[in-house]
Amino acid sequence: MSFHSKVSAKYKCQITAVTAKQLSTVYHIGSLKRPSKKSFSLEGAGVSVSVDPLAWRKIVKLGGHDVWKLEKANPKFLVWSESNNKKALKWTMQNAWLIEATRYQTSYYDEEMEDDMVSEYDTREEAEQEAGDGEVTEIKSYKLGQKGLDYWKKTFSSKPSNSVAIGLAIVWYAEAHDFDGVWWQDTYDPSRLSAPRGVIFDITKWKKTKLKEGEYSDHHSENDY
Repeated sequence: MSFHSKVSAKYKCQITAVTAKQLSTVYHIGSLKRPSKKSFSLEGAGVSVSVDPLAWRKIVKLGGHDVWKLEKANPKFLVWSESNNKKALKWTMQNAWLIEATRYQTSYYDEEMEDDMVSEYDTREEAEQEAGDGEVTEIKSYKLGQKGLDYWKKTFSSKPSNSVAIGLAIVWYAEAHDFDGVWWQDTYDPSRLSAPRGVIFDITKWKKTKLKEGEYSDHHSENDY
């Protein structure tokens, strides 16, 4: 099962708001020692980064953890966009990371997020059970292929989930095509648990500096959107 907003990607991502120069310095909150496996992350096995450490410290409640400044001249990020995501999905299909599948979708309004949300299920029975009196729609979607399944078992400790596998496509594509990482230029709105973010694949290529309180600030503000 997966949950995501029905709001358009144009609202969620301001693609022109970020440049490679701005991403030559990013921040990571927490330890740089990577666990052998994560429970799950849409950023895959990489290191999560942002240019808004204050916002993300508040969003994920990481007060008290170390803040690292990571620097690399002219990093090559693949910025999430609808066109880049379509390209990534096509590549993952051609290379056995994902395969086409029929899945089942329900929708509802989330009062806390003030947004229409949809959820997807592997079977109609699961969807109907969760939907109650709501409508269930059959859709063409994706599920893990053999490479995707192998990656999941190597990287995550959680049970493989077809529902969220599609979100990893752009990460797999970027890493296979020699990008330093992926960038999601999400709307800066910490009150709604949203801020631009990224992932980098090889931490050894970045200069690392541990910062003290007061030595970092957010690049964005709500006035930027």
